[in-house]
Amino acid sequence: MAIPPPSRSEILALFRSFLRTARQYTDYNIREYTKRRTSDAFRRNSHISDPAAAAAAFSDGKSQLELARRQAVVYSLYAPKGSLPLEKVLVAGLQEVQASHASFEKQPLPRAPNPLCVAAGGGGPVALNCGVGWGR
Repeated sequence: MAIPPPSRSEILALFRSFLRTARQYTDYNIREYTKRRTSDAFRRNSHISDPAAAAAAFSDGKSQLELARRQAVVYSLYAPKGSLPLEKVLVAGLQEVQASHASFEKQPLPRAPNPLCVAAGGGGPVALNCGVGWGR
């Protein structure tokens, strides 16, 4: 007796299950690889019209889903916990920059003396009219 072909709702449920399983991976690369491979496989098999071939592809997909679920569990047991050392360094550096930026904003800006007044030897508005200026 032949296996009946899967319905559209069963195929979509399998696709969604693959995407849910992909979300269980903590590593970005593995998660995106699983999503991409799922989309590619379903797109590649979307043209199948033979009921026997569709049933075979569906049963293969179910076995691949079980494999992906097992891998997600194993990866969660042995995956590195927390963030990577480089991420810790970047976060610490960012916090240091933000702290120095905040303390820098609180300090008043020093007033620089007018270079024309210093060059003329005076300190008031009269010294600006002493003939020292641009191009001389």
